Amino acid sequence: MTRATKTARLDLRLTPEEHELLRAAADLERVPVTTFLVNVATRRAHEVIEENRDTVMAAEAYERFLAELDEPARSVPELIELFSRPPARRIRIS
Repeated sequence: MTRATKTARLDLRLTPEEHELLRAAADLERVPVTTFLVNVATRRAHEVIEENRDTVMAAEAYERFLAELDEPARSVPELIELFSRPPARRIRIS
């Protein structure tokens, strides 16, 4: 199995108490703090994405939703105006 090259970085600012808590947990798991953080954060990220993947609604709401989808599209003047504006300039600060 090949290992992916790790080039992306995250910088964290922690209180001394947070740092000590994370270090203690990593020590108990017998892994470096970075490994501990990546393992915990990626596991939670997968959970959050999975929890938000599906939309659950009552049968009555679903029937109303389907009925709305079957209706012809309506113009929304505010959206027409919004999308006719030139895009905002992005300023990158390094």
